[in-house]
Amino acid sequence: MVLTATGSDGLTVDGKPFSGEMRLGADTGPTDAARGALGDRRLVVLVREGVWGVRDFDPDSAARHRFPGIDATPYDARWAVPARFTPYAEDRTVRAPNADGREGGLGLVSGSAGNRRSSWPGSGSPFKGACGARVRCGPCSPTPPAG
Repeated sequence: MVLTATGSDGLTVDGKPFSGEMRLGADTGPTDAARGALGDRRLVVLVREGVWGVRDFDPDSAARHRFPGIDATPYDARWAVPARFTPYAEDRTVRAPNADGREGGLGLVSGSAGNRRSSWPGSGSPFKGACGARVRCGPCSPTPPAG
């Protein structure tokens, strides 16, 4: 992704005022580590299903302040069942609609609990399970341009 700005735009890259043109790769860390900013707003460069975009994290957003959070309950051992993760022999991908109207790929993870077997969507990226196993679901993202 190419960023073009003048000093009067008020953008910063890596914490310094930015003016000119620069190629940026996808931000891979937490929101606060995004290279681009406009005041307190973090501008996170991302790529999903080969489509590049910028996500604007505005800490002063009215919608953000109205959001009450997500209801969750504490851990309850009565809902836990012994299970064993059994990976597919090869990656599988299913297509699902995204909020932007596009259809995206989700990797599938399968497992079994007792005599029940189930599959659920994966994140499309590696993650480490509680047991310490590393799991990769779905296709890799394309390599971003150097930035």
